[in-house]
Amino acid sequence: MVKTPLPGRIIIKAPISETPMPMIRLGPIFSFKNKNGKKITVEVDTIKQLRSIYGLKFNRVLLDNMSIKNLRQSVEIVKKLYETEASGNVTLNNVKAIASTGVNRISVGSITHSASAIDFKLEI
Repeated sequence: MVKTPLPGRIIIKAPISETPMPMIRLGPIFSFKNKNGKKITVEVDTIKQLRSIYGLKFNRVLLDNMSIKNLRQSVEIVKKLYETEASGNVTLNNVKAIASTGVNRISVGSITHSASAIDFKLEI
């Protein structure tokens, strides 16, 4: 599944299939861009999914809804090949613990989807 949440960013959801994907060892590829010049992010939910896409050609791994333990282990696995981003269940209360795992980026969705609305009126 491909998502495009932000301009210039492509996220590909890793398949949950048990069929192993072909592995290609590419070395450091932090600056890889697709034909349109966009960086590619692959989203995974488990370490098993992470291992299944390891070595493929993309820029960043989005580690979705992982525990601190799994984030730390995932960063250790992929730190030489890909940038890492933690997302899902990230709050201002646990962001410091998530940062301590070594991820390169953290997405804090609670800032936007849990913000309180304010009703105000401006008269001139």
